[in-house]
Amino acid sequence: DQTDQTDHPLALIMDTVTNHSLSGWLSGGVPFHIPGNGGPACVEFLSTGQRVVETVAFTLVSVLLFTWAYRSLSPVHSADAHVLDRTGKKSLLGLFGLVFGMEIGFKLATRQLIWLLNPCHILSFIQLFLIVSPNTKFSTYLFRLHIYWLTGPLLALLFPVTNTLDLPMEWTIYWVQHFLL
Repeated sequence: DQTDQTDHPLALIMDTVTNHSLSGWLSGGVPFHIPGNGGPACVEFLSTGQRVVETVAFTLVSVLLFTWAYRSLSPVHSADAHVLDRTGKKSLLGLFGLVFGMEIGFKLATRQLIWLLNPCHILSFIQLFLIVSPNTKFSTYLFRLHIYWLTGPLLALLFPVTNTLDLPMEWTIYWVQHFLL
């Protein structure tokens, strides 16, 4: 259905919110006319009742699985390993920080900061944290969790969505960031 969504009342509200409010920098540049980027058809896809039921059901299942997994984790023994600062670790931190900083810059420039909540961007932040954090119980648990999330960047490399990357170098940074992950 290729109907013109600009005449839709919800489209007018979304345009007003994204272009004339304080949240304009968060999602004001999102091109809703591109399939997969949201818009009125996306908002109206599910009824409110179905959204509530699905949210409650998946939250309950997630909490139960988290509780079960947490109880079955082996304890973390923090070893006082004396590791010298290596040049490779510092170089990786610098390169990864530069690439992620450029990605944040692209999102700010296009007023699409909302996309920084994508799993790969969150994973980038977690990996930067793990590179600089000392060896603690928390960092070890976070490292264990992040191992399971590494399938996301692999899927992004195998099935890329690059049709909205318009700025110079934005496409290149997409590939470098996902390769580094």
